[in-house]
Amino acid sequence: MEKIKKYSENKLEKYKYTKIEKRKLKRYLEIIKIKVNAALFKGDEVQANFVLTVSFWKIIEGIFLVNNKPIPPNGSALFYLYRLPKKPSIKKIKLFLNSSVGNRINYGLNLIDWVLEHMK
Repeated sequence: MEKIKKYSENKLEKYKYTKIEKRKLKRYLEIIKIKVNAALFKGDEVQANFVLTVSFWKIIEGIFLVNNKPIPPNGSALFYLYRLPKKPSIKKIKLFLNSSVGNRINYGLNLIDWVLEHMK
């Protein structure tokens, strides 16, 4: 059992995303920003909020990617996210999840910007 535990810890410690995975996620997040900004340009906050809400998991993936950690199952993602060394403000994440539409859009775009900035 100890061997399995050591093997798992070693795998987790040495985990790396491929360049293709990074490029795909970066492009996905850039497209989310384009869609949100297009919706805002039309004055459609509901559409902008919808795009961010359904794409939140990709933002979470990006935060884990910045840390070179595999994404955990969705039920435990926030638990592990709080323990990552590099992450946006937990307050911003909570505000995104609990804010009104206008604020949620702002916090969502800030989270995407944080991920894109730290992916470099």
